[in-house]
Amino acid sequence: MHINNAGTSVYKQTSDYTTEDFSFLVNINLQSAFHLSQLAHSTFESFRSWKDCLLCLLFAVWYLSTLDTLFIQLLKVLNSLARICVLSAGGINELTRNLECEWAKDNIRVNSVAPWSIRTPMPEDVLKNENVVKELAYQTPMRRVGEPGEVSSAVAFLCAIFNNRTGHLY
Repeated sequence: MHINNAGTSVYKQTSDYTTEDFSFLVNINLQSAFHLSQLAHSTFESFRSWKDCLLCLLFAVWYLSTLDTLFIQLLKVLNSLARICVLSAGGINELTRNLECEWAKDNIRVNSVAPWSIRTPMPEDVLKNENVVKELAYQTPMRRVGEPGEVSSAVAFLCAIFNNRTGHLY
């Protein structure tokens, strides 16, 4: 099994992005997953006797993780300033679908897990602000910040040997 897991954001209005900003996001959020997937495929190819292999593209979308302090009135502004990051998340989804179609013949399953806000050490300081947690919950269908076990359960489900799912986005 191989799991790609990387993501970052640049907080600017779309019209203020430089070529360097855009390249930075695409390189970390999308290009790294693409090249690591190529390397994983080469590794999987060397173990052809394996019944099944899994490539999981884990793209944790967490826009606010690098902020030490955050006021609730800035949350909506920052969300709008981080939307270019979502472009690379869409790229991960399309990469998942493309690799799934191409690599299924090699018994390699490719799936994607893309959670919204998850309570991990990275956003720990931000999540100490109860107003931020309330705003994030408001923007989340389940009305709460997710827990790491929920993501790991999805990944474990995708890794199960009996599971024939490929090309799915979770």
